Amino acid sequence: MLAGPDPALEARRLDDHVFFVTKLKRGWEPLLADMDRTLATLEAEPPERVRPVRLTVDAARETVGATNLARGEAGEARALELFDLLARTAAEEAKRPAFHKSCAEILMTRADRAEKAGKDGEAFDLARSALARVKGFERAFDMIARLGLKVGVALKAEEEYDVALDKLTGTLETLRENGVAAGSPSLSKVQAVIDDIKATTGPLAIVWLGDPRTLANVKGPVADFTRATLSFAGPGKPMPKIAADKPRRIRAGTWQVTSAGTNGGTQTGQVSVTAAGGEFTQITAIPEGMVFIPAAGVNDAFLIDRTEVSNAQWTSLGGRSHGSNPRAAVAGVSLEEAKSWAAQSGKRLPTLEQWTHAAFGAPNAVSPKYPWGNEDGSPGTHFADLADDAQDVTNCEAGASRSSRCVNMAGNVWEWLETGWLIGGSYKNAKFSREVNPPDGATFQPWHADFLRNPLPAPNVYEALAPQEREHYRNYRASESTMQQVGLRCVVPLGKPRR
Repeated sequence: MLAGPDPALEARRLDDHVFFVTKLKRGWEPLLADMDRTLATLEAEPPERVRPVRLTVDAARETVGATNLARGEAGEARALELFDLLARTAAEEAKRPAFHKSCAEILMTRADRAEKAGKDGEAFDLARSALARVKGFERAFDMIARLGLKVGVALKAEEEYDVALDKLTGTLETLRENGVAAGSPSLSKVQAVIDDIKATTGPLAIVWLGDPRTLANVKGPVADFTRATLSFAGPGKPMPKIAADKPRRIRAGTWQVTSAGTNGGTQTGQVSVTAAGGEFTQITAIPEGMVFIPAAGVNDAFLIDRTEVSNAQWTSLGGRSHGSNPRAAVAGVSLEEAKSWAAQSGKRLPTLEQWTHAAFGAPNAVSPKYPWGNEDGSPGTHFADLADDAQDVTNCEAGASRSSRCVNMAGNVWEWLETGWLIGGSYKNAKFSREVNPPDGATFQPWHADFLRNPLPAPNVYEALAPQEREHYRNYRASESTMQQVGLRCVVPLGKPRR
């Protein structure tokens, strides 16, 4: 096995390299590159054997740093880089504070230039970095004391409240650490601005709904809101827009929020912000043609198709044709076909709870008789009725659900639920309720069936029922004619909120 480099030989070789570079007065950067490579080859060696090499490297780095510093602003960045490296890694640890001091001096030179150029915020940050290098560094302390309040007040006026608090708190800590007495005017002024910001603003948090990966799998255009821009309308002067993925402290109040997606689409909502903060619910993405249904009771939030699936949508994913009108609702599809198409589209069939939530509003709330309200609607206006075929999925806007604006939840086609039951009525005879009488000898009483709330068992569901249940639904089940009028609309569950 070949032996590795000999540290002693490498130290002599580097000394020779330094001698020639010093004589020639050029070639310093190639020398440093050679040294970096040499140190890398000696990583496995014991520290005491490598120390002579490290001392030579440190001396070269210090020389190159000083040479660059002598060049003024042009060599400042390289000098800072080398002195910072020495401050962290110098073999003679006792020399590290001096290198930190050199870094602090460079930082303050930059801070002076920034202040003269009117860049107070940049100057302040540089002074804080310098003070972090050398505790009690008077030059840095003087600048922080001079600029801290000015910078914080300017940022407050720009409504950059989080940054303002950071600068002001840093100023306060610096003043205290450097002997400024409690209750002094300089401390009191800074503290007053901090208190005012905390009393009149609050941190905005975003509550996210929906797995972005799941929503990205939905076929068709999808409006992405993961990096949306939030605009606010409310009390006082206009508030700056903010990025949804970088929420920050904003003015207290009740705000109407408009969220603009990065590739189109908007969401709107309201948020109330106090000094303790506020939360705005943001859906990560919304597929085209879907509407948001908020969580209620035990139901998580979800998205649902605003319209029934059309023939054009159905055939676009390989579904067999069920009608000649591309805009009409697809009708006569089996449960297996419906589930397969929904999965292929990145969605699924709704539960009964989801469907009725979209049609009538939150569970246990006071719901209207029909999706559009309590008044009996008009055929052809509120719902499709007495038609030979399924109608256009966008017809009957007047019959849209008051809670979700979904159309044709009553009439047009019966819709599949994930359990294989049917709901919603049909385009041929849009009666939305009937009295169901028990067969002879049955033990249960007649009952009033609401086609918009009590799902209808399809043949395979009916056959799977227990004998007693089958008897109950004997006079309330789908016929062959009903099955020719069955279509679907889909949902995408959004799950629990994420903060």
